[in-house]
Amino acid sequence: MDQPVAQHSSRLSVSSAMWSSTGKLATTSYDDTVKIYNPTLPFKSGNIKTEIKIEGENIKAEDDITTEEIEPEYVIRHNNQSGRWVTILKANWQDKPEDGVQKLVIANMNRGIDFYGEDGVQLAHLSDDNVTAVPSAARMHPSRTWVAGGTASGKIVLYM
Repeated sequence: MDQPVAQHSSRLSVSSAMWSSTGKLATTSYDDTVKIYNPTLPFKSGNIKTEIKIEGENIKAEDDITTEEIEPEYVIRHNNQSGRWVTILKANWQDKPEDGVQKLVIANMNRGIDFYGEDGVQLAHLSDDNVTAVPSAARMHPSRTWVAGGTASGKIVLYM
């Protein structure tokens, strides 16, 4: 486990990577996507350019590491531009869904919470006129279809 076996480059920074209980990986990034990967699918060949930093100096490694390119199984277009005052948006999987169907949630910059299946299909958009800030810290109950979101204004919203 001392060298990477696969990589995928995102256009902008990746803010989170979360594993589902079924082994899928969801990433959230500033290129306005949530990507769902299935590491059991075949990879493509590729190289990683290695860079080592020692006391502020960049030293290029002599050899590239040959690795595989992992492509997302699903790409969800999602506004992840949280800005300065909102907590970074992170897609989170449900731990042990009662119905056996993996779901993920992520806050929506329109003061709601988006709900997706592991196939990338949007299952619901949860919102209410009484929610006046982005519930950016969104999590599902470990097994039930309950969702909570915390806002930068110090409030919690709960959907059951």
